[in-house]
Amino acid sequence: MVLPAVHLAIGEETPIKKLAMLLRAIDSSTAGELIQKQVAAPKYSFVTRRIKLDKKVFQRDLLWSVQDGDVIEIDKIITIYLDHPDQDDTNVMLKLFRAEHLKKVAKKQLKPHSSKAFEEAVEQIAYAEDPIGYYQNNQHPTIESFMLNPKKREAGWLVEKYGKEELVKKAEEKSSGFATLFRIRKMIGSAA
Repeated sequence: MVLPAVHLAIGEETPIKKLAMLLRAIDSSTAGELIQKQVAAPKYSFVTRRIKLDKKVFQRDLLWSVQDGDVIEIDKIITIYLDHPDQDDTNVMLKLFRAEHLKKVAKKQLKPHSSKAFEEAVEQIAYAEDPIGYYQNNQHPTIESFMLNPKKREAGWLVEKYGKEELVKKAEEKSSGFATLFRIRKMIGSAA
């Protein structure tokens, strides 16, 4: 790969010049690893216990008893959102806290009390970590199973298989009601 020349005065240390020197010094595989580590780094470290709550980052407000901006324990946030799992909120928590932390809290807080919520949380975390590899290792959803309990990860796979319009048409044929159809259409971003 050829990098464009950077024309700067001799001895001038600007951020662009420093970046150009860095890029010339490392190979592409090292640069890829650095970018991947930067993307994967969570906002909060594993040792952080409490944070100032920002409700805007979540799709649903499950912490209605806590005001936005209040300090709250991270494990409490994880427990509440994984107890009522939603793929979008799970993705947000992964960006904030790291998969290992979510799994640890789910195992400690959910597994003894709600095996169904625990299993769904583990599935959502696995899907969020590797959406492409998830269905290589797990059973593909059917329209029938999807209609019983629509999940965003299943909707994504079914849209890839059938396309949005065809999936909506099949859902309408097998639909058990307006609420389910509305939820599916919202999930896949199809016009209502």
